[in-house]
Amino acid sequence: MAFRACGLCKGLKEEEAADVEIVIQVHERLYKYLVYKMTCHYISNHGYVPCPDFVDAILHGEIVEIIKVRTNGTELPSEYVPWYENHDYSPIGYLVGEYNVGEVDQEVLSKLNELMVNAEGASKEE
Repeated sequence: MAFRACGLCKGLKEEEAADVEIVIQVHERLYKYLVYKMTCHYISNHGYVPCPDFVDAILHGEIVEIIKVRTNGTELPSEYVPWYENHDYSPIGYLVGEYNVGEVDQEVLSKLNELMVNAEGASKEE
């Protein structure tokens, strides 16, 4: 495990250095997301609210694929998020520009945290 600094509270959080690709099928449609490693922290500590499609997919969707990516911790999101956006992934939790603040159902946070922890792929920083 590595420690990551939160840009909002300036605190350190023990965190694996991995974002997660999630492909979910819900309502007969595939959704592709790239979820930032600090998203659960942002939700529980700073009131970050992901987009409604993502919340719905987490609550009601079937996971098609989930993979940990970006494990070296040296690349900045601005260096790799555009590639994912060009491949139809929606970035979640990167806090770029304006973002929604409010409350997120505990079930969403619980399911997302479980997905992030149990994702396939690299699990430790090299």
